[in-house]
Order: sequence, then C-alpha cells, then structure tokens
Amino acid sequence: HSRKGVQYIDGFQDEDGCPDEKPEIVLEVKKPIALDGIYFRSGSAELDPNSESILDKVFETLNDNPDIEVEIHGHTDNTGGADLNRRLSQKRAESVKAYLVDKGISATRMTAKGFGPDRPIAPNDTPAGRAKNRRIEFYRIK
Repeated sequence: HSRKGVQYIDGFQDEDGCPDEKPEIVLEVKKPIALDGIYFRSGSAELDPNSESILDKVFETLNDNPDIEVEIHGHTDNTGGADLNRRLSQKRAESVKAYLVDKGISATRMTAKGFGPDRPIAPNDTPAGRAKNRRIEFYRIK
C-alpha cells in the first residue's frame, strides 16, 4: 500500500492492502520509505516495544549493506503547536537512530531530522489521516 510515493509496511494481519509480513526492507536512493508499525506513546518520543520487530528489519538491511547512509525523518500530525511537533518529531527520529546505534549501526551513517506537521501525506481532518501523518520515514542518501 502506498500513498504519494511512500511505501507502507504495517506488519498486521488484515485486509488493508499493506504487506502483513515484514519483508526485507529495500532502501532505494532518494526514495522515502515509511514504516507503519513504528509507534510512540502520544506526546512521547519513547519507542513502543512493538516497533522493535520492524526496526530490527531496518537494522538487518543496514547491517547487510554497510555502504548505505540514511536520513531518519520524523513526522507528526497537526494536533498541537507546530514548534512542539517539530521538536517531538526530531526526538522521535533520534529515538529510532539511537535504537539502531544500540544494535550496532554506526551513528555516522544516519542523520535524524524532524519535520513536525510540515509534510503531511494525508488530510489531518480525520483520525485515520492524522495517524498516517504520525510516521517515521527512512530516506537513503547514499
């Protein structure tokens, strides 16, 4: 399932059109990939433990391809102030980076960036749209 050129993987057995299995993560240069299933508690940058299985797939891809460098983009919906959301999205991207560093990926291969509510991929006028906008994207730069 994709929207506006962003691929989604959700890891849930259902009929939403997103792959249910966590396939090998393929990072193409300059093409963002959003990973559904990377969740945070509301207003928090602490990773939900259920996110780890998807991040472990990212780890495997980065570990198997030591030449790959990525930007980790954090995004929020438009609920709350834009400045607060930019800081929160930055902290969330940094949490994902820290998880991958803890697993053994060099911090020099990853850059964390927070965009707050500035790059929505869905309308923010429904709960489902806001949920899609609260996301982490990986963007391969090398």
